[in-house]
Amino acid sequence: GSRNRKPWSELFFLHDYGSPLSPNDAGIYTEAPEMVRIAPSGSNGQPWRLVLDGNSVHFHHDDSDYSITKRLDIGIAFSHFDLAIKEKGIEGKWIIDSSLNESGYVATWKRKGQD
Repeated sequence: GSRNRKPWSELFFLHDYGSPLSPNDAGIYTEAPEMVRIAPSGSNGQPWRLVLDGNSVHFHHDDSDYSITKRLDIGIAFSHFDLAIKEKGIEGKWIIDSSLNESGYVATWKRKGQD
């Protein structure tokens, strides 16, 4: 399934799901989403979505069937994002943003010093 990865426009969004994120708009975050996009997916479904909102990146799952395999896929996505962002020398932390109580929200990566 690795040859059938979804395009950026289906996986990554700017501010909300109505605005697809392009690599040109991602700025310093360009490489990290791409590493998430090409990461292995046990379900071959790429069940996560990322929303870039300023200096925060919100991770969501896109499926009502949030099975253990899909949870592992999201964990793999977290890991690939975290490793790629650290490789660029960008510091941040993982949080649960209680204001994002929308369906499918999982966690947020927030850039250090951008509170």
